[in-house]
Amino acid sequence: MIKKIMIILIFFIILVFSLFSTSSFKQHIVVTPNNHTKQAIQIEKDKYKDRFCNMSIADISYSAQAILENGDTLFFDDIGCLILWEKDQKNKTNIVLWVYAKDKQKYINAKKAWYSV
Repeated sequence: MIKKIMIILIFFIILVFSLFSTSSFKQHIVVTPNNHTKQAIQIEKDKYKDRFCNMSIADISYSAQAILENGDTLFFDDIGCLILWEKDQKNKTNIVLWVYAKDKQKYINAKKAWYSV
């Protein structure tokens, strides 16, 4: 009986170890605090996560950022998630919004940007 329990326990330990050793435990950045200059942060792909939909930001050319009054910078994988997040915010006037402009290869003010389909 003890041998059966030991075999089951060892099998379970090996199973758990193999599951955790194959998983990726990368920490993604969702919020960067203390951005009191309210400038867009240059981000790296697959290092940041969308605040609204929780997706990893794999392509920065569609990304957006929101900087709150307290200096917290939130990241979004595309402008759609930024818009959906912003519509639920109470104090929109004090939030600075940035979108990545492919033609300029940098972030620009989302409220002054020209958009095309």
